[in-house]
Amino acid sequence: MSVRLPFVLRWFGSGLESRLVAYLVALALVLMVATTAYVSHRALNSFQDEIMPAYDREAYVVGRSVVLHLTRAIDLGIEPTEFVGVDEFFEPIRQANPTFNYMVLADEAGRELIASGTQIDLFRQALADGRIRLSATDSVAVSSEGRQLAAAGTVTSLGNLANTAIPIIAGGRVRGWLNIGVDRSEIGVISAATRWDILIVLLVSTLTAVELLGFLVERSLKAPLRTVQEITRRVEHGDWTHRVETTTRDELGRLLLAINAVIRRVNDHWAQFVWKAHEVRRVQPALAGKIDYVLGRFRSGFHFADGPLGVIRDVASPINARVPLFIFVFAEQLSTSFMPLFAKQVLSPLPGLSESVIIGLPIVVFVAVLALVTPYGGTLVSRYGARQVFLIGAVPAAIGYALVATANSVPELMLWRGLNGAGYAFITIACQGYLADSATPERRARIMANFVFAVMTGAVCGTAIGAVLADRIGFRGTFLCSAVLVFLAALFVWRNMDTEIGRRTGEAPVKLRDAWPLLFNRRFMALVVFAAIPAKVVLYGFIFYLVPLYLSSLDLNQPLIGRIMMTYGLTMLLTIYLGAQLSDRLGIASQEIVWCGVVTGLGMLAVLLVPAPATAVLIAIILVGLCQGLASAPLLTVVPALCPEECEKLGQATLFSVIRFAERIGSVLGPIIAALLVTAFGFQNAILAIGALSAVTALFFAALSWSDKPKLARRAA
Repeated sequence: MSVRLPFVLRWFGSGLESRLVAYLVALALVLMVATTAYVSHRALNSFQDEIMPAYDREAYVVGRSVVLHLTRAIDLGIEPTEFVGVDEFFEPIRQANPTFNYMVLADEAGRELIASGTQIDLFRQALADGRIRLSATDSVAVSSEGRQLAAAGTVTSLGNLANTAIPIIAGGRVRGWLNIGVDRSEIGVISAATRWDILIVLLVSTLTAVELLGFLVERSLKAPLRTVQEITRRVEHGDWTHRVETTTRDELGRLLLAINAVIRRVNDHWAQFVWKAHEVRRVQPALAGKIDYVLGRFRSGFHFADGPLGVIRDVASPINARVPLFIFVFAEQLSTSFMPLFAKQVLSPLPGLSESVIIGLPIVVFVAVLALVTPYGGTLVSRYGARQVFLIGAVPAAIGYALVATANSVPELMLWRGLNGAGYAFITIACQGYLADSATPERRARIMANFVFAVMTGAVCGTAIGAVLADRIGFRGTFLCSAVLVFLAALFVWRNMDTEIGRRTGEAPVKLRDAWPLLFNRRFMALVVFAAIPAKVVLYGFIFYLVPLYLSSLDLNQPLIGRIMMTYGLTMLLTIYLGAQLSDRLGIASQEIVWCGVVTGLGMLAVLLVPAPATAVLIAIILVGLCQGLASAPLLTVVPALCPEECEKLGQATLFSVIRFAERIGSVLGPIIAALLVTAFGFQNAILAIGALSAVTALFFAALSWSDKPKLARRAA
């Protein structure tokens, strides 16, 4: 009886070695997450233990400089009760130090003389109930001890405030106290932000570890095990004509070398045996019949190499495309949470265009170039192979990211983002072609799902960690990190990808003009216009354009914006397989598309119904991610039911390419529509309008496909 793997481990495969690998990887991940979480927890505690004394030291350092002025006045014969204008002296100090909530001057017995600030009542209450003790006799006896006390100060916790009491020493005794109330509430905010940053790093490291562990296990364990199985199967059937290619020098590598040595030795003995048999036959012609009989019996059961041994190479592994695709998407998505903000930072006026439209142009150019270059990428893959096309695409991508980091105007940013779009098109089509070519028919669906998951996990990791990097090293530094990651992905491909995978000489590439008859298919055009295009308008108009700008206008910091945007990819990952299973098992692909479009539109109402704007945006993003994950597979699986004749005539691949091209159109229109709506109606109304667009188009699709409901229910799969 087979053992069913947990859902998250099924992409490793279903064979015996795959189950072993899956559980080994799961064990490694559990240990890694546990140790990382423990170290992160200790680091956070250490951070909190150090940041609070730092706040207190700041109050003491500033307070000592103030006390020096007050001490000098006392030395000149002015009593603390006679000080004038001290509150005006305190005010600019408080303004220069935002954490100083109040400053209070008290006499040597602790009685309040002069106060400046907002929550002085906390100081008075703490002084009255004895939590703050200001007593000259208890604190200082002689001058030297007074100086020692002054070097330390006295800190008393008052909840979110900490009172730092610094003695004013003149003539060898305490003449008064300067009390500074330090607001510690910001420490909680900083600690919470740091905790989120640590969790983000933990998530990113875990997802990255899954990808890299998958590659390492595939290279050092699964691939050698497959070659061992293949060579032993051949030998079991008497085939001694091949050896295996070895790429590792570990235990499995040494086993393969030993097997190769045995195969060579057997072939050498066979060649020696045949030579001796022919020599005996030459010397004793009478034995020729018996010799031929013996050799024939051997040859009927065993096969030996007449020349050099053939080489058994492991089949091309999909992981060789999945890992570099993950790294590249990771690099691209580093800038997702701040691309409109960076465009706003380098904003330069363009005649006839509003600021909102100009900010969206880099996104528009990126997607437009991506749409235009993608068909040529498929042609290049067929001609040169996936490996070469990936390396070709890495050049404009890496150069583009490096030049984006130097952009000082929107036209420059548009030009360099165009290079990024070209690189993205070549690289993604190369990886898709590699995965499709390396997949066996029975595993094609699962292997192609690797493409979606590599893109989504890369998007989640890049969006999350990109916001943290931007907060730490700035927008430009983050783009340079993207360039470095693209270089690493290209290096990985150069070392590991097969040069022949994806190359298909003699095949004519798919052209959009071949699909011209689809323009007259009412059902197919309804799917394109009212489902495929609106989905990308929502993604690029709402998620990639409006969300960063709107959250930034709410004064949210960059890491928080990244965390909120990251939820789109996470929620989409949760529902991709669910949407496919519902479509396959229940035959409700078109209904899924309709309801997902409507729910997406209703989710945008959160900005109107939820009082907290950031929470409203988060709710809308979660619903968009869930709905687009559910609808991603049905959008393709419904095609054969909508266009059975066209599928038979043109092939599903052609129809899918038309849908993908239509989605690119939606990606281009999304930022433009959003920018025009923001300019005319503001952020909230723009979000509501995009939601209305999603819901209304979904209802139009439902109305146009209603007459075909029985057909769709029978054929959608």
